[in-house]
Amino acid sequence: MNLRHLTVERFRNLAPIDLDLSEGVTLFWGQNAQGKTNLLEAVHYLATGRSFRTRWDRECLPWDAEPQTVARIEGRVDRATTSHHLAISLTERTKLAWVDGKALTRLADLLGKLTVVLVTPDDIGIAGGSPAMRRRFLDMALSQISSTYLRHLQSYIEALRQRNAALRSGDSSLGTPSGDGQLDPWVGPLVEHGSEISLARREAVEEIAALAGDLYEQIAPGDGGLRMETRSGSGLTAEDTREQARERFRERLRQAADAERARGQTLVGPHRDDLVPTIGDREARHCASQGQQRSVALALRLAEVRWMTKRTGETPLLLIDDLGAELDRERRCRLLSLFGAQVQTLATTAGDPEPLRQMIGAGRAIEVRRGMLRANLE
Repeated sequence: MNLRHLTVERFRNLAPIDLDLSEGVTLFWGQNAQGKTNLLEAVHYLATGRSFRTRWDRECLPWDAEPQTVARIEGRVDRATTSHHLAISLTERTKLAWVDGKALTRLADLLGKLTVVLVTPDDIGIAGGSPAMRRRFLDMALSQISSTYLRHLQSYIEALRQRNAALRSGDSSLGTPSGDGQLDPWVGPLVEHGSEISLARREAVEEIAALAGDLYEQIAPGDGGLRMETRSGSGLTAEDTREQARERFRERLRQAADAERARGQTLVGPHRDDLVPTIGDREARHCASQGQQRSVALALRLAEVRWMTKRTGETPLLLIDDLGAELDRERRCRLLSLFGAQVQTLATTAGDPEPLRQMIGAGRAIEVRRGMLRANLE
């Protein structure tokens, strides 16, 4: 899969962009606050319909934009057997998407047309941050390759939201010790969709963990080895079948009934899952150095690329913001050696582009200055 052409208009500080892209690595360089990250954000928005930096679409418009301003991002994507033209527009209050000129009725239908893996300095939180960050890591990867997973996730989130609202209101029929679906109408949807989420995550973690372990050894040899442990918020075990997973989740809800009524929220389920990276049998978030945590996050992101390729037969677009941030030179060189021409990569750096370009084998280095693409080193 390759993004062959990109057009951007009225997105943050970016000047109008009309750019042909090639296979391999393209390096965008320049000083801070010039628009390099904004460019990657626009590509991510085209692929997913959302920003990776803010929840508020209005922040993606130029800071001095008039209320009627419309930002637009378009791209041509070449896949193994097909090509697609993607487009998305956004205002302060609305956004619309098109595939091959046909308007989408659901923004979620955009996912999967251009798959991306995003690497940012904030990824250190995958190793050392909250469980929510690790769940987002899994959910984004799975949602891009499986519309079924995305539907289960959206349905679960909605059922969870409504059940929590009812629990906060003091509805005594919810969180019943019997788990009776007639008394607690959200038990059925939670169990149905939540079990599918947990099963899909379990399978994904098993596959990604094997890939990440090999990659971590190449990035940081001798550190003790990277392993992954899944802690299920719904009681799922490594051997459970679908029916067993549902029954375990239902039983957990029964056991938590009194506590849920007291606290006014659902306390068990896949929204409490965690993916726990360990180095040498010690949890990375507690015992690893910052350099080790960043290496863990990078290994997981690169494993995500290989996992998505294996699952779909299409290599995702790799987006790297601030290439090599906070890594020592030795680890950076090992990381760069893992890149291959078969992975189309758009990367940014605030450093001298030429040495990095040579190490990573970038075919192009484009300067970004005040939102404009000003130089192209071929």
